[in-house]
This record gives sequence, C-alpha cells and structure tokens, in this order.
Amino acid sequence: MTGPRHVRLGACLVLLVGLTASPGRTEQTRLATTSPSELERGEAQGIAVSSRGRLFLAPRITPLGKAFPGAFPSQVFAAGTDETGNVFLGTGPDGQIVKITRAGDAEVFFRVSEPLVTSVLPLPGGELLAATAPGGKIYKVRPDGTGRVWCETDERYVWALAAGPDGSILAATGDRGRLLKIDRNGNPRVLFDGDETHLVSLAAAPDGGVWAGGSGEGLVYRIDADGRGRVVYDDELPEAKSIVATPNGELTIAFDAPPISEKRPPALRLRVAGGTAGKGGTSEAMSDLDARQTPALQGVIEGLPSFADDETLPLRGKIVRIAHDGGVTELWRSRSDAAFAVALDDRGRALFATGEPAKLWRVEGPGDTALLATLN
Repeated sequence: MTGPRHVRLGACLVLLVGLTASPGRTEQTRLATTSPSELERGEAQGIAVSSRGRLFLAPRITPLGKAFPGAFPSQVFAAGTDETGNVFLGTGPDGQIVKITRAGDAEVFFRVSEPLVTSVLPLPGGELLAATAPGGKIYKVRPDGTGRVWCETDERYVWALAAGPDGSILAATGDRGRLLKIDRNGNPRVLFDGDETHLVSLAAAPDGGVWAGGSGEGLVYRIDADGRGRVVYDDELPEAKSIVATPNGELTIAFDAPPISEKRPPALRLRVAGGTAGKGGTSEAMSDLDARQTPALQGVIEGLPSFADDETLPLRGKIVRIAHDGGVTELWRSRSDAAFAVALDDRGRALFATGEPAKLWRVEGPGDTALLATLN
C-alpha cells in the first residue's frame, strides 16, 4: 500500500525486525503515520487497512476474462450472472453486451442500437434482458446471441431491472421517475409515479414488492405489488445509487453526490515585508497598493496531497444500512469518494466500490471500514 508522500507501509518488516533483534539489547521499533485515514488514501496492494488502523491480508483479486478482441468498452454500467456462471456486462458508449464465460473467454454477445446498455437481467432458461438509454428500449437476447426489441417503454432512460414473482419485470426509469411493470409479452404500464426525477436502483422483495432508490432528492421507496408506495428513507445526498436487500428485508444502500466542480490544490501566499519593487510595470503596480497592505506573492502548491476530509467540503458518498424495523445505521461516509455500487459477502458484510481512483472497500463492523484494493 502506497500512501501520501510515498510513505510505504512496513508493518510486517517492522514486526520481523523486532522479533529477530539480539536478546542482549532492547530494540524499539515504531511505525508512524498521521492517522488511519491517511493510510486509507493510499493504494492497497495486497494489504488491507481499516479505518481503525488494523492491517491484514486483503482478499485475492484476479482479472476476470482473457484477452478481449479489439478495444474493450470504456464504460461498464451493469453486470449480471446467469445460472451457469456466465457474466454479462452492459457497456457504453457503443451499446455492447459483453459475455465472459466461466473459463474467462470474453466476447461481444450482442449490440443494441442505443449508445448505453444501462442494466442487464439474466432470466431462467438462458435469455437476457438489456435496458438501454437514451430511448428507454428493453431488448430480449436469446442464448445464441440473437435478439430484438422486447419493450418500448416510452421513457427516456431505463436505469434498473428486477424480476417480479409472477413473471413480470419491473423497470426503474427517468426522467419522469416512474416504476413500470411489464408483462410477459413486453407490454408496460406505470405501476408507481414518484416525486423523484429518476428512479435509478431496485431491490426486489419476496412478497412481490420492491424497494426503489431515487435520484434528485435521495428518496428510498417501498412499493408494494399493487403500486402503493411510501418513503422509507430520505437522505441528505441526492442519489440512492445502489440497493441490496437481505431475505429478511434489511437494506444496504449506497448514496452519492456530484463531484465538486473545481478542485484546487493547497494555496500559498508569501508576504514581502519592507521590499521595494524594481523598475517597470511591477513598481507601478506596487504604488497602487494601499499603504497599510503588505505586498504578497500568491499561487498554488503542486504535488501536495489534498485534504479530502476537510470539513469545509461537501459530503460525496455514504453507505447506510436500514434494519427491518426501520432503524438506520450509517456504515461509512466520505467527502472525497462516491459509492457507485454495493453488495454483500457471504458473511453479510457490505462491499462497495468507489471511483477516481477505483477502490474496493468492505465494512468490517460499526465505525470500521477497510480498503481492500485499488484497481487500475
């Protein structure tokens, strides 16, 4: 792990030196850092560090897929896995669906007419649904890679798909913030029309209902099978980017906010006491200064780390857990990183992804989050 100012973590080495010191004298070894948060701003390379300063071996992360024919799409908006373990990626800006087999072979499985494939939903039997934007069309693709437009939603965007228990499909759309219910023949109807501009995330409930996350106000809805909805959570951040639900109805939600429009490096101001200007335009400029002011040089310092947790910066990302009884626990927050996706591991711990640079995190416990990996 490489941290700010190129400080490398040497915990294992320090421990080894301490253990092998000669018994005839006392050795003291120390590893100094500003705080665990400083370490988290580094790059994880096989060693994970938690917000409480705990170091441990990170899970092994290996690339999925062999050499891809041609240039790989620059953006991946969605991923899904079918019954046999194949992974399907919805990509842009060329509207491709990429299939990666269990053996790691990657290929372009299907191309749509729109630039973005925003959601993919593998179906039982091997078929695949793919939502697109702009235009809001949903394609059905057969196992042999042939497909057609299955549903014309009449919405501009379809951001998320979920399967209903009766064979119907639920689609979260924008920019009118509607939840559509689509029958087996691809005929849509408006099931719910919320106060949000966009519905961007879905998590199906076992009773036929669904949780839906909005973009604009940061609302999370619980919508039943008949289309009756209520707000179960209202966050300060504007977008409920990703939702994952457990069978007992507990939710883990990733919220994000737009980035700061302009990030400036630390500023520098040098005052020149008692100085006199030379000849030319500079001396003329100095003569215009108020007599009570001291001439100053100012600029920015290049190459220094930015203080991402500066309390003056707005909040950028957050992970929240909502219990079955409605109790809310905040698992993580950041003023520099935005959470784009969330999932649960086999122990129920939240895994989430952030960007610029791409990082993978895991919630270890209350108030304790570990940086597992920094990706290319």
